[in-house]
Amino acid sequence: DLICLQESFDVKHRDDLYAYLGRDQFHISEEYDRTRRVLLFKHFDWTGGLVTFSRWPISSSRFIPFRRFVDMDFAEYIARKGILETILTTAEGPLCLLNTHLHAGGLHGDGETNIRCRQMNQILQVLVARNDMPIILAGDFNEHELLKHPVHGPAMERLGVKDAAEDNPEP
Repeated sequence: DLICLQESFDVKHRDDLYAYLGRDQFHISEEYDRTRRVLLFKHFDWTGGLVTFSRWPISSSRFIPFRRFVDMDFAEYIARKGILETILTTAEGPLCLLNTHLHAGGLHGDGETNIRCRQMNQILQVLVARNDMPIILAGDFNEHELLKHPVHGPAMERLGVKDAAEDNPEP
């Protein structure tokens, strides 16, 4: 019912996938087809490589870019990662889907962890602000066992965040 993609920078490939899934079967997050020019010649998507497909109607979506930091790797800086917030209309009421992609890292050692921590702080702000409906948080966190993180784990637990994999272990 829901498909969340990360690193989907090529708008043409998104459009091909949307056609394959069936435009009459799935809805797609807004602005999926907008591009921005990077380095004068390369076109990237407008939503940091994030796209959401849903069988439920989408009432709104917005891209919230992560703040850029001087200590980011160049590719991470250009990628313009962030959070794609999509509000879905379900039979049980509105549902918020947060699709995200955190900093992958590279040359900076512990700097990557610090950057991801700062990005997680932005996600936590959205979770707190969007407390008027159920939320699904999905994406590429580039972090193992995010909910066991010494800083963000307890904060997410207080917000009621649960790991779907722990609730539904693989057979």
